Formats: sequence, C-alpha cells, structure tokens
Amino acid sequence: METIGDGDFSVCIVRLSPFNDIERSSPHLFLYHECRAVLPAASIDFAWFPTSRERQLHEGDHDCWITSVFTKRPLAQFDLLLISNAYALELVNLPYLLAHAGIALSASERRQAKSKPLIILGGSNSLASQSLAFSDNDALVDAIHFGEGEMLVSALVAALTTRPCAERRTALEEHAASVDGLVAFTSTRTPSRVVKAVYRSMDCYPIRCADNPPLFDSDEASTIRLQISAGCPSFCTFCFEGWERKPYREVPYRKLVENALLLKQTTGADSVELTSFNFNTHSDIVALIVELQRYFKQVDFMSQRADVLAVMPALVNFEVAAGKRVFTVGIEGISERMRAYYHKELSRDQIMGAIEAIIQAKAKEIKLFFILSGNEDSVDGEEFRRLLISIDSLRSHHGSHTRIVCSFGLLVRMPFTPLRYERLLLDRAQWEQSLQAVQQAVQSARFEFRLAEQFDEYFISQTLVMTPYPIAPALVAMAENGYVYDCKFPKGAWQFFSSLLGRQGWLPGSFTQLKDRHARFAFDFLDTGIDSRFLYNRFIDAQNHVQQSSCMPVLHEMKHCSACGACSDATERQFLTGHAIKAPTKADMETVEALRKAKAAMKPLYIRFTMPLSLLTAKAATRSSYIMRTLAERLPGAATSIMQVQDVLFGSPEWQDRMIAWYGRTAIAVYPLPRADREALQKDLQAIGYTVLSREQAIGSRYAVCIEPAEGKHLTMVMMERSIEKLLDQRFLPASLV
Repeated sequence: METIGDGDFSVCIVRLSPFNDIERSSPHLFLYHECRAVLPAASIDFAWFPTSRERQLHEGDHDCWITSVFTKRPLAQFDLLLISNAYALELVNLPYLLAHAGIALSASERRQAKSKPLIILGGSNSLASQSLAFSDNDALVDAIHFGEGEMLVSALVAALTTRPCAERRTALEEHAASVDGLVAFTSTRTPSRVVKAVYRSMDCYPIRCADNPPLFDSDEASTIRLQISAGCPSFCTFCFEGWERKPYREVPYRKLVENALLLKQTTGADSVELTSFNFNTHSDIVALIVELQRYFKQVDFMSQRADVLAVMPALVNFEVAAGKRVFTVGIEGISERMRAYYHKELSRDQIMGAIEAIIQAKAKEIKLFFILSGNEDSVDGEEFRRLLISIDSLRSHHGSHTRIVCSFGLLVRMPFTPLRYERLLLDRAQWEQSLQAVQQAVQSARFEFRLAEQFDEYFISQTLVMTPYPIAPALVAMAENGYVYDCKFPKGAWQFFSSLLGRQGWLPGSFTQLKDRHARFAFDFLDTGIDSRFLYNRFIDAQNHVQQSSCMPVLHEMKHCSACGACSDATERQFLTGHAIKAPTKADMETVEALRKAKAAMKPLYIRFTMPLSLLTAKAATRSSYIMRTLAERLPGAATSIMQVQDVLFGSPEWQDRMIAWYGRTAIAVYPLPRADREALQKDLQAIGYTVLSREQAIGSRYAVCIEPAEGKHLTMVMMERSIEKLLDQRFLPASLV
C-alpha cells in the first residue's frame, strides 16, 4: 500500500483478535471493499490485536506502539477506526488496544479534546456489546452499528469524508439520526429512540472488487469465503442467528457463481468455502457445489442440519462424491427433553438416520456438537448414554472406522433470544453433574470428548452478553491489570472480573435469577423485528419442553407462518413457507465425482516466473495467491481457465513450514481447469509475456534462486547447505550452490 497523506481521510479496519485467530474470517475484507467504494486504496489500512509475543515485547511500554499493518502508522492518526467484533470475549481487548495506541478511552474524552479518530464498532456480536458503555451517553466507542453493513458502511464513510475534521463528530451524530442501525454516543443521545437493526435482501448483495484486495501472509490466503445465506429459518431458543437476523435469506444461485468467479479473479484464490449458518438449507446447494467444482481446486462446506441429512440421505452421498470426508452435525440437546428445550425439532430417529447415512458413505470423521444448559438431570444423562451406545453399534454393524468426536459447549443465554429470561449459572459447581455425566458417557462409548471452552471464558462471556449495567470501567480495569483474551485468559480472570462487578453492585441476585416478561434488558431500544411477547412465549414453551413448528419445511411440504414479525412482506413469508431444497440426482453425483478425478489427474503447463523479495518468507498459499493475482491482472479469463498454480522448486506440501525462505526466478506449474482449452491457455500465457517450458525444461533449467533461513531458524552455513542439497536431490534438481 502507498503512504497515507496527512491531509487525506484515512480509515483503519481493526480486529480485536490476533491475525492468526481471525485469518479464516472475512469481515475485515468486507469492510475494506465497503471503504474502497468511496476511498482510494492508499487511505485504508488494517490493525490486529497484538499477539502474546508482541505484548511481552512491549510489557510496561505505554507509548503508542500499536500501529497499522501496512503503513505502520499509529492508530491515533487515523480519522476513523472501524472495529469488527466477532464475539463477546474480544471486547475485553478493546481498552488495552486503545490505551496502547495512545487513544482516549471514552467517547466523551475524545469529544472534549476534539481528537480523532472516530471509533465505530459493528460485527456479529454488536447486539451484545453493551459492556462497552460507561453510561447511556458514553462508551469506549463513538458509535455502534447494529445489523448488516452492506452499502451502509460505504454511505457512512462517504458522509464523513465530506466534512472537515472539526465537524466529523457532528456529522457522525447527524448520520446516525437519519439511518437505521447506527447509534452514536453523544451528550444529547436519547436512549428511548427506537433503532431498527438492519438486515437486507441477499439478492442484491454487492461484491465490490474495484481492485485486488490486500494480500495477507496466511495459510488461508488462497481461499475465499462465499456467503450463501443469512439468518436462520429455525427458532432454536439458544441461537442469536435465528432471532437477531431473521428472516432467512439466500443469495440467488447465479449471483453466487458470478460472485465466486469475480473473487477468484481478484484475490487469486484456488479454493472456496461456503459460509452459512447451515449450508444445506440453501435451495440450490447441489447445483451451486457442482458449478463451483468446475472452477475451484477445493470447495468446502461446514456445519449442516441433521434433519435435512436424515430425510435426504442422497445429500450425504453427493457431499462425499464432492470430496467431503468430515461431517459436522449440530444435535445440541443430549436428550429428547433437552432438544425440545432448545426447540431443535430433531428426533432420535432423525439423528440416527443422519449418522447412519454418513457412516454408510464411509466418512472419515463425524463431529457431533452438543450444548449443556446446566439443567440436565440423571434421566437426560442416561438417555444420552443409550444414544451413544446405539451410534457405536451402528458403526460396528457397518464395519466402520469413522472417528466420532463429541464436542460440548456451555449454553450462553443471548440477549435477543427466548433464553434471556432463563437463570444464569456462574458457579462451576452448578455445572459439575451435567459435565461428569456426559464425559463418562462419551468415554464409555470410546468416542472423543471435547469441551469447547474453559469456565473462566464461559462465565465472563455470559456476563458480558447479558449485563444491563454500564460495566466499561470493569473492562478498563481488566486491561490495566493484564487480563486480555488471546484464545484464553490469564489465570484468575473470572475471580478478578467478578469481584470488580460485585463491588459495584453489577452482579446482584436479580441478574442471575429467572426473569419475568417485564424484565428490562440492555439495548432495549433495538428493534430486531421480533416482539418481546413472542420471545417470552417461546421461553415458556421451552420451560415446558413444548416445540412449535418452524416456518420453513425441511423438504417439500408447505408450512404456515409463525407470525414472529420478522418478515416485512408476503413475498418473504411465501419464500419461507414454500421453501424446498433440490435433492441431488445420480447425474449430479457422477458429475462432481468426475470433476474431482479430472482435477486430480490434470497435467500442468510450466512457465518461468520471478518471485519478489517481498515474499521471501511468505507461506505457500500466499505465494500461490500472488502468482494467480499476477496472472489474472494480465489475463482477464484466468478465473475460468486456471485451476491453481504451484512453484515447481519448493511448492510441495512436504516443504511447508521448513527452513527454506527464497525468492527470485523459478518455474511455476499452471494447472488448467478440466474444461479449459489447454492450447489456448498456453498461447494466452505466451501472449502476456511468459515463457512456457516443457516439464524437462522446468525441472532442468537454471534459476537464480536466493535462499535464506526463515525467521527464528538459527542455522550454520553447513547445516543450510546440507538441507538444501537434500531438498534439491529429492526433487531431482541439478544445482550449483553459490
């Protein structure tokens, strides 16, 4: 990136976790494209929360040592910080980041000092970010955006750029007063104003690629995330996705393919991951996977609904034909009673049907995800034990060696779900019986047991998302005492945090007790489209273990509208009640399997290529993305002709994370797509200036390759020579070491 000029409006996109923890996510890239719609690329930069190593290096250093990624500019010099908050525990890191970036900790201080930057927070956890508040009119941030930001972020940035620096805080307040989803903390804010969280139609979802997005050095650099739907059609009582973000919406199939090819062309990706709360509810999921398999080396899809698999076992076989070997299935409740409490609409027969279909398809691994509420009893535990015995018997019956992993999370009661009225369990002893029962059952069945989080993390997270009190001072105190979240907390975090809240009266009995329908919650000015009476009635149903049918059918039967209030018109309601998933045909399975085999057998073309010094220590995926981007910039049809690229010398996975760091002239293997015209691609590569080599030329040619030890590797010259000689010999590369 170019240097940002002092007079230019500048934005820094901030993540509250270290890069290694968020490299698989894409909100920072979404925000980049939103900003890029109205700003030059040179005006946009990024910042990650510092790693533990970086924090140790600067321990005791209160100067402004947290800077942006590309321009190394102090965050206090930017005009605007856009903070993406993915989950509640990240909020603990915000005051630490601001303090070590030299930024005043409250909106009121920044307003009084007339200092920049403006700080706006959004993201998937924004509706549960109330712990940032010092009062109704003051917070750690200047504003919070509630809901989806498509086109709204770019409009906000545009509004701020039209005003001089001294007027931008006023411009933010004016903009917040005129649009949905944005709340600014000002001295005159009226907490009673109703603010509507914004959720838009997905058929106009914009993929903005004015130019190539930034390239970050990551194992994920050659993978794009393609959002195929938003919200959830179900009414699971624990899940904010199904309550905050209704109604369920899908990006149309053709739009998805168009977006995927555009992203491939501009990012240099060779793999795509479909992102969705449950990918197998998309009506055209089969056609989408088939089409994407034509253009990408790898098409990944993660969590899915068990009931869909149970009634459509052909989908399992289709997924396996497409290359899927690990299945993640959310069961949640350990018994019929607990699944009714969670409103899963998932019977034991459906669970067994889905698992049998996966086992019969010879999957490598099944991850079964469960949630513990703390309300489980011995009867629930015994039913769970019998379920696992049945699954083990099923595996034995089919002679299967499929690995079974049972992963457990502790139930976080979220503020816009029916379970917000439930009591909160903030004592480990309240969980022991449930935990012991399920762990013993899992181990007795010879399956693997995993607990997703430790108790300190759980208790702090539960408190953060449900507190109605202005507890920002407690977050500041946590930061001042070194309690930040980086995959885990330092020892004693919950004890310190709870004692702070207790001294301030922010952990009263009423906070953890059962709540009635008149209880007040944080951000009660927000309108998510779901009436509070509807929420409370669903909570009463949960307590009585009564399930109401969801609006969307699993297969081809029409359903009725539940009248939750989220749909804005009859069209949205009809989409849900008449929704149908198109089942895979035999032809679909044959097509994806043939494509997978064709890609595995594809022979590459070879070209001469020069790797720049800037990628000396870059990871293989980063190099691959750079090469693809370079080719695509000069070859407009690269997305529909090239499957992947790989350097011939050191591109093999066997050398991943080894000591070799190199740059210079080398040979690159270019793999055409199965349907691509190989001869035409060769001519196109020659036309844009690349020398096409035979395999013998590629392997035997002379290359000017410069090799250095990777960072952190302390090697003598003799050790380096021996390692490099061994590598070259194994690759059958004659070489002279200089």
